[in-house]
Amino acid sequence: MNVESLLHGIEHRFGLEGKGKALLEALIALIGGHEMGGLPGFVERFRKAGLGKAVDSWLSGNAPIDLRPEQLKAAIGAASIEKVAHDAGLPVSKAAPGLAALIPELLGKIAHGGHLPHALPPGLTGPPASEVPGVSSDRVSWIWIVLPVVLLGLLGSRQCGSPTTSHAPAAHGTKIEGPAFDTSAAIKAANEQVLIGLKSLKPGFQAEELIKILDLMIVNFASGSAEIPEDSKDLLDRSAEALKQAPAGTAVEVSGHTDSAGDEASNLKLSEARAAAVRAYLVSKGVPESTLTAKGYGPAKPAASNDTEEGRFRNRRIDYALVK
Repeated sequence: MNVESLLHGIEHRFGLEGKGKALLEALIALIGGHEMGGLPGFVERFRKAGLGKAVDSWLSGNAPIDLRPEQLKAAIGAASIEKVAHDAGLPVSKAAPGLAALIPELLGKIAHGGHLPHALPPGLTGPPASEVPGVSSDRVSWIWIVLPVVLLGLLGSRQCGSPTTSHAPAAHGTKIEGPAFDTSAAIKAANEQVLIGLKSLKPGFQAEELIKILDLMIVNFASGSAEIPEDSKDLLDRSAEALKQAPAGTAVEVSGHTDSAGDEASNLKLSEARAAAVRAYLVSKGVPESTLTAKGYGPAKPAASNDTEEGRFRNRRIDYALVK
């Protein structure tokens, strides 16, 4: 599916009345604006809103996590959504879900290992100006040429792990300094999104829905420790209640991961101990033992670069996956 087809699909789903390109153009203008902090700043807003794992899934194209309108609002703010809606000639009620669907899809279509290609990717050249009534040739060319540069610039910020001081390549090779990474803010924002997600689950929810929510959770273990932190217990309690309501036969692997610092064998043992601790805690709250398994992977499956503080933080994690 090329971008043109994608836009038509989003127009149909959300009743955008043929204004998919206008929404896209307004999004590009927003990303390139000073208020977003440029390309790295745009991505960092989603990460600081607790959506780091979601961003990584969009860019990798591996089981992309849905972006909900309320999460979009938390990341970029209501005023930004209103501006995009106004510029696109759409009501916020249509622009917000349209943007929430557009951003992950486009990142997934354009990402190729996080590298900026020397030429426009196939399928992104868009229609000739003659096929867009009422729009000038210059305007059409600008939309379709800037799009891959802007979005692939976002990928550059991910490739370097969104470091404390990020230097992601800009469109013309200049370097842009990104905002500092705030660990406490990232934990708070991520776990707030988990709480919102758990509260939004409807009776009869699918196991996949729950896993996507749990996978956003951050259990911030003390260094070298596998003891469940006190400030994580309330959210784990709520997670246990949701797991008890999961469809019959649901089987979940709780996996522990570390960064690459230190001895690999020790990291493997620590990841195993942390995964086992989370499993044991959930079982103690009534989740059937048969529902959960625990496994540690040490540093073998990094989610981000280990070259930065933020990357190492994101690699020290607990993940959840359905066992097929």
